[in-house]
Amino acid sequence: MYEGVPSHTIDEAALQDVIKRAARELWKNDRNEGTAIGAKLYDLINGNGGKLAEIINDSISRRKNLFVYLDVAPDLTHLPFELMHDGSRFIFLDTQRQLIRLVSEAGWHSTISPENRPLKMVFMACSPEEPGLTVLSYEKEEELIIKSTEEFALDIRFDDSGCVDRLRYTLIENAGCDILHITGHSGYDAEHKPIFYMEDETGLLDKVTPKRLWDNIRDNPPRMLFLSGCYTGGVDEAGASGSFACQMAKEGIPVVMGWGLPVSDTGATKFAAELYRSLSIGDGVSKAVQKARQLFEDVNHTWPLLRVFTNGEPLKPFITAGQPVRYHTTRTSTYEYLEGTQVKVIKQGFIGRRRELQRGVRAIKGIGGKYGVVIHGTGGNGKSCLAGKLIERFREDKELFVIHGEITEAKIVSGLAKLFDKMGADEARELLLSTDKSYEAKIKALFRGIFRERPVLIYFDDFEQNLIRVSDDKHVLKSEPLPCVRPFLEALQWAEHKTNLLITSRYPFELIVDMENLPATKLDSIPMMAFKDADLNKKIAELDAIANSGHKDLYIKYGGGNPRLLEWFEQIAKEEVKYDLAKLEAEITGKKEEFIEEHLAKVIAETAGDDFKRFLQRSAVYKIPVPEAAFKEIGDTAFLRTGVSLTLHEQETIGTTAHYWVTPVIRQRQWDALNADEKKQLHEIAYKWFADIVNEVYKIKGLPEFNHLQEAVHHALKCGKIRGACKYAVALGNYMKKLLLYHNKLFLQKMVADRVKDEIIKEAIAEKDEYVATLLNDLGESFRTLGQPEEAIRYYEKAIAIDLAVYDDKHPNVARNYNNLGLALGELGKPVKAKEYFENALAIYLFEYGEKHTKVAKCYNNLASVCDDPQKKIEHIEKALEIDKAINSDNHPEVANYYSNIGTVWNDLGELQKAKEYCEKALDIDLTIYGDKHPDIAIRYNNIGAVLYALQQPQKALDYAEKAYAIFKTVYGEDHPHTKNVKQGLELLRGQII
Repeated sequence: MYEGVPSHTIDEAALQDVIKRAARELWKNDRNEGTAIGAKLYDLINGNGGKLAEIINDSISRRKNLFVYLDVAPDLTHLPFELMHDGSRFIFLDTQRQLIRLVSEAGWHSTISPENRPLKMVFMACSPEEPGLTVLSYEKEEELIIKSTEEFALDIRFDDSGCVDRLRYTLIENAGCDILHITGHSGYDAEHKPIFYMEDETGLLDKVTPKRLWDNIRDNPPRMLFLSGCYTGGVDEAGASGSFACQMAKEGIPVVMGWGLPVSDTGATKFAAELYRSLSIGDGVSKAVQKARQLFEDVNHTWPLLRVFTNGEPLKPFITAGQPVRYHTTRTSTYEYLEGTQVKVIKQGFIGRRRELQRGVRAIKGIGGKYGVVIHGTGGNGKSCLAGKLIERFREDKELFVIHGEITEAKIVSGLAKLFDKMGADEARELLLSTDKSYEAKIKALFRGIFRERPVLIYFDDFEQNLIRVSDDKHVLKSEPLPCVRPFLEALQWAEHKTNLLITSRYPFELIVDMENLPATKLDSIPMMAFKDADLNKKIAELDAIANSGHKDLYIKYGGGNPRLLEWFEQIAKEEVKYDLAKLEAEITGKKEEFIEEHLAKVIAETAGDDFKRFLQRSAVYKIPVPEAAFKEIGDTAFLRTGVSLTLHEQETIGTTAHYWVTPVIRQRQWDALNADEKKQLHEIAYKWFADIVNEVYKIKGLPEFNHLQEAVHHALKCGKIRGACKYAVALGNYMKKLLLYHNKLFLQKMVADRVKDEIIKEAIAEKDEYVATLLNDLGESFRTLGQPEEAIRYYEKAIAIDLAVYDDKHPNVARNYNNLGLALGELGKPVKAKEYFENALAIYLFEYGEKHTKVAKCYNNLASVCDDPQKKIEHIEKALEIDKAINSDNHPEVANYYSNIGTVWNDLGELQKAKEYCEKALDIDLTIYGDKHPDIAIRYNNIGAVLYALQQPQKALDYAEKAYAIFKTVYGEDHPHTKNVKQGLELLRGQII
């Protein structure tokens, strides 16, 4: 057809001869056969009227470009019409002539014009791990494209997933593109439909149809799609359907390219590189295709294998000519932090860890028998960024629980309690805070329950802080975090892949339990090695200053493929004139990566100026991210932006506020550069800032953040503000008590109390500071709670000495100390002295508060505990009960305590039914308040057991005693008096029942 009129008819026999000859595919590599079949195809299309020759000659005489649009039936599209030969030349190798396969006329009247900007391209390589499929060397294709276009205006975004579902998000993040290049294997499935062999998110085979590809790119379709896979431009033997490329053009993509037959990696790569080089300098599609084809004119027939399909849109240039060279902003890596965490992810730019990412996804999905991942390798190789990518993949499906650095029971319990509160998982939170199970038992129970029902991704970051080296290549857990971590690894599989463990660490580690190395059997070990080959070249391609530098080889050599080192060398390359590169090379030659890392940070900081270097060192006082206001007394906060730009500071947005801290890998070395006096001064600044934050939160919320309290105590101790440390250790101790972490509370408060020397006590007395005495009193209470009344008395006496010196002997704080001393003395079997202290406390409280006060009620109750007369005991307790019920509700914990104590007295008097009634009242109230895992519940169980034993119901008594024992053992340990007493009762009961 020409202008709607048939020009000639085609002889059927001649057509069948061409079809049979083309099917042998000898023309692909044999130039003579290509010439011969090309001549036959030319004769078929030119016909006896010579219309094609006439049109070609007319275009030559008028010096006009000629576009021949070919629209043939599907069963003829496999013929290599690109080979048409007029007897003297391949007519479509001429730059001014182009053969295009027309699939529709939807774009015929488009008026799109070239844009004055760099060419935008997204490159995706697909190489699924599938038996029978050759692993492609797609890295070489990426590398050659980068190299051939490195001086031209081409911005390449590499999608390293190979996954069609992830491609959608890449195009969204990139705001579309001019060119989408997808390379990989392709073919036809059992139903003779064209497919592209792409990867699922785990790296396994995903057969993608044209419809599915279109569905994933339709929101941001490219102007040109190059499907660099065998047969993407060809059809199956029956010719029943259009090629993959043809179908994509029908969907609406203006230009689609594909290969008609299998093509070599080398040929396809060289062709694509020249094509994009030409497009990036402003050539139109037709000219760029012809330039690429002409590369192969005298070599082989790669050029006729390419098929160009279109919807009729004019093949104009995508961009205007004359663009600035070396324009690479799209490839620059930018980072962000997942909201509410310190988990760093690459927001934009190259990660280059496809197989590692896919392995991690497989492990988290439960493919391969693993239940999580440990990512290990030297600093700067992208462990946290890979972890961040994994977290992003599963963020919609799993809750995230993060612990950074040192792992403690307090961190685990407080963090999980917050998570369960957020999840509305009340039963899990109650279990976590229960007292009838050990920490280990509770963690394991979580894996049997909530972690199997509600998926969580548990992330231990910077895990090397919990490790100790035992030989050159072997690391194990330190003794402190070992019992905290072990139950996670022991019980991980019980969650049936719903909840997973993700660890990042500089070093792999061993944890042997029952001759099994748990990290090796439960977690997939993913080493993060330095970039090399194509991955390294892609990383270099995003670092403009290095790529353009005459010292590029130096940077690459000493960067060692480590992303962080390369990014620091990029900072140096940006301002090379400021650096003595010969001296720098001499200083780092032969040094290990860790030394180079630290040295580069030092050199960059020094080059940024003494003021910045000093600011960097001083700002290392903060171990956690803090807002800009925290740095005001440290130096010019404008240096924070300098530090972030130099990648020496890191920035995270928490809520709506930017937070900063020194890059962790260099923080300690920067801090160590300061002298002792300056460190103390900075600790004082940090202490003041955290103290102000804590005090402000007290006013608004009541209970500050756990980590803010920790930091306040830490900095207070470091700068010698011991009285301040006492204040915030009291608050932190209350936090731990609320979580039933009695041992942690004791350890923390004793650490602070050990710093309370005579001069501190004198200061507290002079300044009338109540917190030193409160800390000592609280520490005494911790010892008494854990069954060490002698130690408790020692600290109570220190506290009362301070309070008597600060206040008069009628002050409530003095009464508090009297009361606590009385309790400890009572437990030591000294009722006379205890009674004296209780009476002193009661007199003060009555003077201060009058009769109707809870503290007065407690004193009456405590007096009952050291009274010999049972009837007098009941009178005291009933008086306490009356006071408390008038002030609080009938379901208050103190009311329960008084009911329980009355029941105990009635039991001693032989009034067993009364005793049982009161003890059960107490239990009902406490169960409502605490659940069934609190130490007060254990006391109630024990008391009821005693009554039941007196009622000659030993089996029921045994049941209650066993419940009480389980709680006491978990909360207080085997050596606590409560635990021992109940255990003795248990043995007695068991002996009698037998």
